[in-house]
Amino acid sequence: MADWAAMVEARNAEIARLKASLAESDRLREHAGDLYEMFRSLYDREADMADRYRLAWLSARRRAAEEAAFGADAVEHYERKLQQLRAELERAQNVLRTD
Repeated sequence: MADWAAMVEARNAEIARLKASLAESDRLREHAGDLYEMFRSLYDREADMADRYRLAWLSARRRAAEEAAFGADAVEHYERKLQQLRAELERAQNVLRTD
């Protein structure tokens, strides 16, 4: 009978250990799920920030290219205007000399 009681006691101890192990496994699985959700949230936020920075960089690059093109056009325009004004000045000076 003592052997029987020892076997039952050992079996009960093993069941208790397995239940505790199962509870710990469930707790770890829930914790892992929480960690995964936290990771996904942070990853998605970082991906959104990276996309925003990338779009901002591309937009700034496009604006800089447009400004450079506009600047070159403006320089050409002012050079033509300056040539026109010089030509008018020279004609006016020639008219004054001939008078």
